[in-house]
Amino acid sequence: LQVNTGTAGASPATVGQECPASRTASSVGNLCVRIYDIGRPMTELAELVPGQTPNIDRLLTRIDLKEGEFFGFKDRFLVEITGELLAEKDGDYGFRVASDDGSELQVGGKVVLSHDGVHPASFKEGTIRLKAGWHPFRLRYFENDGQEGLRWEWRPVGASAFDLITSDSMR
Repeated sequence: LQVNTGTAGASPATVGQECPASRTASSVGNLCVRIYDIGRPMTELAELVPGQTPNIDRLLTRIDLKEGEFFGFKDRFLVEITGELLAEKDGDYGFRVASDDGSELQVGGKVVLSHDGVHPASFKEGTIRLKAGWHPFRLRYFENDGQEGLRWEWRPVGASAFDLITSDSMR
């Protein structure tokens, strides 16, 4: 499924600080969150038309968005969050995403977890082996109708439980 939200080439309507064109060391702690108004029912994550411009372009320091915290969007929207994640040491990193509706997490270009489809809020977990250093990620999420929510956690090497990713581990 591919969608065109009708805003390709348009300037995004921005709430707060816009996402920078490139990620740098000064971007640490800021995740680039882009929201696209789809405007029609969805049953799965959709691929956007190349060059698609978001309706909202926002920097956040964590991903723990609850009902009513999607910058004015309630239903039928798609979220794309991109950036880099810092693995402090080599090893297996666990990731957990809670979403209502579908979501998918990619780290280093590999799908770590896929929790697609229309469903109530629930968690999905995945693990990936990472070398120490910065790794690109892409977290996608869609909301069809009803309640919405998105939370991203991890279990770094040596940790016993999942927790929200701290801002010093992202850029």
